Amino acid sequence: MPMNKKSQEEIKERGIGREEFPKIPLMTAIEYVEKILKKGKEVILREDFEKLIDKHGGRLNIIIKSLKEYGFVISSGKSELMVTDLGKKITKTKNSKEILDVFLSVPIHKKIYDKYGRIIPDKKVLINFLEGKIGKLDAQTLAGLYRESMKAILPTMSTLE
Repeated sequence: MPMNKKSQEEIKERGIGREEFPKIPLMTAIEYVEKILKKGKEVILREDFEKLIDKHGGRLNIIIKSLKEYGFVISSGKSELMVTDLGKKITKTKNSKEILDVFLSVPIHKKIYDKYGRIIPDKKVLINFLEGKIGKLDAQTLAGLYRESMKAILPTMSTLE
């Protein structure tokens, strides 16, 4: 049964079968992990994390999912988050190469970096590159997040790294 035009447009728009990626910038994710660790904890109840960062509902879910996608936390029970060794390490490092490596551990970030290297492409160029891979809506989101994260990482790197 052939797909109707509306279904084809929805697939293009939403990027059905697309790659997942964190929906918050890397440095923001690191800040959230730092907040958990500053409480003197490696494990935090979801409700305590919600209060700590003052985010609720869908936005909280996006943040938690993003922290997991960066590898900074795992669920250690139905309502607990546990900071991983990577999460602990990333908050302590000043090594921008290590920070970049964590960022590039997300497959779609690596694809972008492999194409553009240390050049941060214009948002429209990046959207065009991503659209066929993840859909228009996610391409717009990811383009902004990628650019923001790279703008934070690259100035701290030396040309030798």
